[in-house]
Amino acid sequence: MPELKLSDIDAEECLVASLLLHDPDFSALDLVADEDCFYDHLRPIVSTIRALRARGKPVGTVTVLYALEPILDSLEWRGDRGEVMILELLSRRMFDPNCWYAPAMASVIHAYAERRKALAKAQEAAKQTFQEVLESERVRYEGEMR
Repeated sequence: MPELKLSDIDAEECLVASLLLHDPDFSALDLVADEDCFYDHLRPIVSTIRALRARGKPVGTVTVLYALEPILDSLEWRGDRGEVMILELLSRRMFDPNCWYAPAMASVIHAYAERRKALAKAQEAAKQTFQEVLESERVRYEGEMR
């Protein structure tokens, strides 16, 4: 059975880079919710971009870094924190072809989020079924268990 993939760091990083560097209309934000982002260090960046756009404020690397300033040092990925993490991400992804079409990256991220939700629902259903079967067996052997 193939491994079930539930997230894609490349797609999420490319979305962030695209929104900050290449996507003039931010249409990708309509295709993905903040909570669709799997990686904790990227979710606040997408959320901040969305909030700045909603308030009609300019969106760029400097304005996003400024808006994130209160929590910037809590954002960390592979040893890099804050500004260094974001600028390193942008430098790695700047010329990545995937960054030139943010809506495609947003669609991939949303599809993985839907897969995670479906898995969580399936796990909850399995847990509930297990509890029901266990309870029916306990009732069946109730007199013997004392």
